[in-house]
Amino acid sequence: MSIKWGTLKTAEQIEQEEAIANFKSNRQSQLDSAIVTISTGKSFDADEKSITRLHNAITYIDKHNATSIPWSTADVGSGVMINCTSEEIIEAHRLAVENMTALWTLEEAP
Repeated sequence: MSIKWGTLKTAEQIEQEEAIANFKSNRQSQLDSAIVTISTGKSFDADEKSITRLHNAITYIDKHNATSIPWSTADVGSGVMINCTSEEIIEAHRLAVENMTALWTLEEAP
């Protein structure tokens, strides 16, 4: 058995890698459970899958000139659909993306 000295890590490097791994894990957990509340008081799931769904709804709204769309918001039971205006969907998407951006931004190196 031989030791490859060039691949050994210092305690500081190991601590930094652990801090980054913890940051990523915490960040993902926060994103997975994220909810945003828009100006009309409705709450929307803001995880990555929901952001995609909101974007798809905006595409539908744009393509079909829809003024509202049925949506299951985070503040009603799962599968319960309520009408949301196109403006509400657009605002929810914007807030969800802003929230994701804030969570994904590492303010200083761990």
